[in-house]
Amino acid sequence: MLHLTQQQLDTQHQPAGYNIGVNVGEAAGQTVFHLHVHVIGKRN
Repeated sequence: MLHLTQQQLDTQHQPAGYNIGVNVGEAAGQTVFHLHVHVIGKRN
């Protein structure tokens, strides 16, 4: 899934890199127990 997302971001936005974030647990901001991943393209 992350690989597909990376390919789409590369095609559409050509980022220089990526940040990937996952919140696990209530203290980390997770309010509903499910997989939720942030993929953030970064520019220079």
